[in-house]
Amino acid sequence: MGETDWAPPKPRDTSALYDDVELDVVVSAADVDAAFEREYDEIRRELKVPGHPRGSAPMSAVRPMLEGRVIASILAPLVMEQTPKALERAGYDPRRSARPLFDETGLEEGKPFRFTLHFQNPRARTDAELHEELSQEFSLYEAWRLDDIRRLVERSGSATLKNALVAKLKDVATKLGLETEGARILPQAYGWELAVHLAEVVLELSPGDPDAARLRTTYATRLAKLPR
Repeated sequence: MGETDWAPPKPRDTSALYDDVELDVVVSAADVDAAFEREYDEIRRELKVPGHPRGSAPMSAVRPMLEGRVIASILAPLVMEQTPKALERAGYDPRRSARPLFDETGLEEGKPFRFTLHFQNPRARTDAELHEELSQEFSLYEAWRLDDIRRLVERSGSATLKNALVAKLKDVATKLGLETEGARILPQAYGWELAVHLAEVVLELSPGDPDAARLRTTYATRLAKLPR
């Protein structure tokens, strides 16, 4: 097959591997009030109110002028701040990407604020199912999905599965980092960046692993030399 004949593989159907989750989040009235106070204070310091030097107007004079502006300013940061906390409280990975849905008219001082997170979470699988997944050849485009499997393996507490995962991660890192067909399929920088990430995961799972340390050093050095 010539260079121009190559086409990326079709995306794998992973719908059976994940559950669609909706998580209702309630931000306490105290946290809402704290967000309002921080924003009011920050704006007040730059505000010039007739009859008062810049930044010295009392809050009672500032609040009526700024209420709508403050709500617009704090809404997105408040949701972003509370999302990882809510995920962690519910037992999910706080780094998981989640799409928030909310009604901005529901944000008021002195009242709790509610919003909903929508995301996909990997379904719990048996050791046998995880072994089957680890035995498959993962496309280079699916390397990040190994992170989900890593979390499931850690949750299962199986030493055999952990060793199998470490071997698979090192194998994928090698394929991503070396200048083989994989490096021709993926941009080199992307391949090396993934290789560094996977080698770091192996070191996290098996501290002192010499192969992972070598891979990480080699690919991190290559990555650092590339123009950005």
